Amino acid sequence: MKKYLLAIAFITSSTTSFAEPLLDGKAYAGASVGMINTMGNERCSDTQHDCMNWKLYGGYKLNQHLALEAGYYKLMDSDIDMVDATGRVTDTYNTSRKGLAASAVGSMPLGSRSEVFAKVGIISTSKDIDYKNSLTADSTSSAADVLYGVGASMNLTSNWAIRGEYEGVKADSKFDD
Repeated sequence: MKKYLLAIAFITSSTTSFAEPLLDGKAYAGASVGMINTMGNERCSDTQHDCMNWKLYGGYKLNQHLALEAGYYKLMDSDIDMVDATGRVTDTYNTSRKGLAASAVGSMPLGSRSEVFAKVGIISTSKDIDYKNSLTADSTSSAADVLYGVGASMNLTSNWAIRGEYEGVKADSKFDD
């Protein structure tokens, strides 16, 4: 059965993200936490969903205006109760989403300590479904979609920066089951 991923938006604009420049400011690594907003069957307002997401990322600045970046994304966990017509729980399953991304990041310095940036790339996401109480087979599906984002960063010291960003996924593809 084909499952459609209508949209996933990573809302990390209120996220704290720390990046540490490495190798004379060329390579960098960081971590980020935020909230995910979804459209479709899995709503973050539902108490069965854990919509806190995080990512680990690293990149290499080719020059002052262009970097290549890769990241691992932990997107969402859900424990869903399946109920029959009488309201009795018949099964429970866990849905987990994660992804790997690669993107090009264009930046424009705003003085010596801060910059704004935009990114575009690709993210490969997977969805794992694990049933707990039934004979229904567990499943894994995957999709590859366009990743985009905008943000700003500010150097706190020569080795530490803080970064805020918004990332989105144009997810028109179907999950392969």
